[in-house]
Amino acid sequence: MREIESAPPVEEILSYIGNRKKIITVMRFSPEDCIQRVLKVYDATPEFDRDKCGIPFEAYILVAGVNPNELIGSVIMAFRSCQAQKSGLIAMKNHPKVLEKTIWFSQFRDGAKDRQMVHQAVGFLPSLPGGRAGIGNVHLNFGAPEKPPEAVNEDGMTSPDVNEVFPMISDRLPAWQEARQKALKAKD
Repeated sequence: MREIESAPPVEEILSYIGNRKKIITVMRFSPEDCIQRVLKVYDATPEFDRDKCGIPFEAYILVAGVNPNELIGSVIMAFRSCQAQKSGLIAMKNHPKVLEKTIWFSQFRDGAKDRQMVHQAVGFLPSLPGGRAGIGNVHLNFGAPEKPPEAVNEDGMTSPDVNEVFPMISDRLPAWQEARQKALKAKD
């Protein structure tokens, strides 16, 4: 008990994620060794003891012999990844509605940015660095859409790269924010 009392309050710090059940759920998405070691101890504990006896989370960390700082950092990265994937799903789910509104707004006099985005999305206009459209550079690649890279598994079969199918949304946020800021400035 003395060791538990003097241990860093890991569960308190991780409580920003949610209750213990949510913390454990996030941890299950990580392959990190320190997390897997704590989960092994946690899962080996009888369910009654885990749920009814109030064993402090720090006890599992101590038994697993894991550095609390390393564990916190690994859980934070696992949570970041989970949240990014949730954001990606929300974006994919709502994309058709957003596209409909973009196309609708593109038909108005002030819809130049919306028209530009639609033309770039279908490949009629190139996408240049910084979101600029090339004037006079028209891409007519309607017959040959871009093919995502394929990965070959051990059986020689090809499948789409998982990072292409489910890209990390955090990689796109800066470009989206920049485009949003430019659109807002152009509107003023």
